[in-house]
Amino acid sequence: MHAQRTLPSGPPLWFFGLAIFSGAFLLFQIQPLIGKYILPWFGGGPGVWTTCLLFFQCMLFAGYAYAHWLHRALPVRQQVVVHLVLVVLALCTMPITPAESWKPAPGEEAPVRRILLLLLSSVGLPYLVLASTGPLVQAWFGQTHSGRSPYRLYALSNVGSLLALLSFPFVFEPATTRSQQVVGWSVAASLYLLAYGVLALQVRRYAINAGAQASAVAPKPAQAGAGAGRWLLWLALPACGTVLLMSVTNLICQEIAVIPFLWVLPLGLYLVTFIIAFDSPRWYLRPFFAVGFFVAAAVSFWALVQGVELAIGRQIGIFSGTLFFGCMICHGELFRVRPAAGGLTAYYLCIAGGGALGGIFVSLGAPAMFSTFYWEFDVALLACALLGSGVWLAGAYRHSLEAGLSLALLLAGILGVMGVGLKRHRDDQRGRPVFTSRNFYGLLKVTEFSSPYEEGNDEMRPLRYLVHGRITHGTQFADEDLAQRAVSYFSADSGIGLALAHVQQPKKVGVLGLGVGSVAAYAEPGDSYRFYEINPAVRHVAENHFSYLRGARERKARVDVVLGDGRLMMEAESEPQGFDLLSMDAFSSDSVPVHLLSREAFEIYERHLAPGGVIVINITNRYLNLEPVVARTAQARGLALRILHHDPDLAWLSSTTYAILTPRSNEHWFNRPEFDAARLPRKNMPVVPLWTDDYASLFRILN
Repeated sequence: MHAQRTLPSGPPLWFFGLAIFSGAFLLFQIQPLIGKYILPWFGGGPGVWTTCLLFFQCMLFAGYAYAHWLHRALPVRQQVVVHLVLVVLALCTMPITPAESWKPAPGEEAPVRRILLLLLSSVGLPYLVLASTGPLVQAWFGQTHSGRSPYRLYALSNVGSLLALLSFPFVFEPATTRSQQVVGWSVAASLYLLAYGVLALQVRRYAINAGAQASAVAPKPAQAGAGAGRWLLWLALPACGTVLLMSVTNLICQEIAVIPFLWVLPLGLYLVTFIIAFDSPRWYLRPFFAVGFFVAAAVSFWALVQGVELAIGRQIGIFSGTLFFGCMICHGELFRVRPAAGGLTAYYLCIAGGGALGGIFVSLGAPAMFSTFYWEFDVALLACALLGSGVWLAGAYRHSLEAGLSLALLLAGILGVMGVGLKRHRDDQRGRPVFTSRNFYGLLKVTEFSSPYEEGNDEMRPLRYLVHGRITHGTQFADEDLAQRAVSYFSADSGIGLALAHVQQPKKVGVLGLGVGSVAAYAEPGDSYRFYEINPAVRHVAENHFSYLRGARERKARVDVVLGDGRLMMEAESEPQGFDLLSMDAFSSDSVPVHLLSREAFEIYERHLAPGGVIVINITNRYLNLEPVVARTAQARGLALRILHHDPDLAWLSSTTYAILTPRSNEHWFNRPEFDAARLPRKNMPVVPLWTDDYASLFRILN
């Protein structure tokens, strides 16, 4: 009589949990880290982060596909061997510092391909290994701990991801430099991969001892997960959630700044919905989240109509609330249609595939399809409403035809109201459209409408506007007799107007950020104006739909437009330009490209200044107080600083705040009555660290 043979015990549960949690932490820590690292190389616009999200979504899909293939095709013992080889190769790529050779070439119009290749070469293999951690470790857990559900480990992985996102802007970014972050992550990832290898070897030992080599191939998914409708939902629901995530991120970032804090907030909420939905079925209450979503969507339509007149805190709160409720519907319904444990890797593969499809739609499809309007957010809201309603209706019809019909009528009415709201948002655009263009750097619109010419005078004169996102970036009178008058942020009494009036003649002027070419309104015969502009569509607009550049050339001034990031182009110029005045107004929408205000940037600017030259920076901003940043840099570089403010009464002029800097040896240049009259009294400013290429944080200067 033989004693009953018992299976050996597998690796302890906490070991699996630690591997899942740590891998997810590192996976999501690298996203804002590497995005911030390469952001200055590509102009600092929202498109850089959107492209990074596309890469991360696609690589997550690749990691899940690899885990699915490995789990389905090979026994556990062979799975471990193959995976350990990949782990060793990933270790060989450390550290993950991107090579300087990936910086864009002058005049490169669409850097999406370069960004994707850069990310692939620097973090591709480590990210692939980390991405495969979740599904592969959960599959191993299911084999070594039979009868226990692995789905709560997925919620744990999202907790690790969320903590990574929250810790980066609040802990790692303020306390460490960019280089330290890259090296620190590389060391932590290397230690993790070694520990991960130990877990894999323990799983392999269990498989050998249990005699599981022949039977370790995972069973096919349960029949409930094999239907075409179920597979379609596994793709469509996460795709909808990803489109909503990326469109909300674009909405927020294009108005303030492209910084990790504003990347983390939407992505963190997105992960919270995964955590809630996948922790337990009891948390997702359909009626509650459905009502919350439709209310939030209605408020979002109102916020879109209000535009920049609505305080940024309210905008962030409204759009974030809509993102939360929308993603709760997508991910709550996704959890409801989960398969049995045997179909786990296929299920996760579809989730990652849906996320990749959503990323491709926002990053590549939408700019090509929606060339005149940002429709992604609207599409995501409608898709979320239709998907959630469809799944809910299908369940209601199965239980009761009468209940299903009642619910269908209610949802049809709500969807109709949403359609009206979307149409009103679309029809609310001001002015007569003249030109639209959309590319990697955003959406540009040229519109025209009339404005009172003088205070108290009913005479209306047509004005032409360049709008980037929802922010005006240049204005010009359409009438030929007024067309060469500097308006908007560039009036004669503004900081740039006063500075140009007092530099030597003829003057040599450099301008970072072309806009509509308003600064050229001050060009006189013999002057030289050199504009640096990263967006080729802006150059097209300034040359063909506004006449400032043409007017300056007609006045016998030399006007050049250099296509490329202003700082990178000036850095590449071997000979100093000798600018008498260097103007900076290269902000994307209302946001701030941080790399243009760092210490290293000012070193480049000063190299191109003539003796006694001045630097003029437009620091007008609704949401950020840039004065302490400029003041700290002026102190570090030994520059004299004046802050000038102008608050005009005329409708076609804008309130402005400019910072003017010059070497201390030239400080007497400020001794003019006009400067004293416009000088803004210095108040108690927050003390901020010196911004460098390695360290900058906008979180401290939010208004």
